[in-house]
Amino acid sequence: MERTVEIARQCVNEQKDGQIKISPKLGAVIARDGEKLGEAYRGQQHPGDHAEFTLLEKNLKGVSVMGATLYTTLEPCTTGRDAAKGKRPCAEWIIDHQIARVVIGVLDPNNAICGRGLRRLMGAGIQVVLLISTSVRRSKNSTTSSREIR
Repeated sequence: MERTVEIARQCVNEQKDGQIKISPKLGAVIARDGEKLGEAYRGQQHPGDHAEFTLLEKNLKGVSVMGATLYTTLEPCTTGRDAAKGKRPCAEWIIDHQIARVVIGVLDPNNAICGRGLRRLMGAGIQVVLLISTSVRRSKNSTTSSREIR
């Protein structure tokens, strides 16, 4: 999880109507059998692209991640994507790629998403671990505890 926090610091803020829009700092790392398969951060390849989407659909396009564990600093989104442009909620990309386990740093503070990503993943049979972590929230090292959600 520490690596997700490190790469989240590289997030690229979006611009809208000539103004910089502060974007959530989001990093994602995927591993299987102790080996890192890939990583990404929000806006890594294109402003606004979420880390999970970039990781699964760009950085690891065509690579099987079935059964892997995804580590993400922020709960995967469930709404607000533009299907006409090929953008779907990150939770759906995770389900489609048959990821077995997702470790989430913090729930999304946006009330339209908070808890929904976690529930969507669990409903699809994915094991979810929610960290209660000041290191993720503050992007600094500190004590981290976790609880498994079933």
